[in-house]
Amino acid sequence: MTDSDDNEIIVTVRQGPDETARWWLQRPQSDWQIAQIAEDLEDHLLGLVEADNQGKDHQ
Repeated sequence: MTDSDDNEIIVTVRQGPDETARWWLQRPQSDWQIAQIAEDLEDHLLGLVEADNQGKDHQ
């Protein structure tokens, strides 16, 4: 889910009722900062997928 106003974008990732991760993107940001945030977000999402897959393997 993303929320935004004129100066920021907030990306919220939820898995289950208690697990939440958020990234605040202030504008303007440098290309380097945007790339770092995108990499962090990608790593987090891949971690969620891997954890979900491991949970399915143990059922």
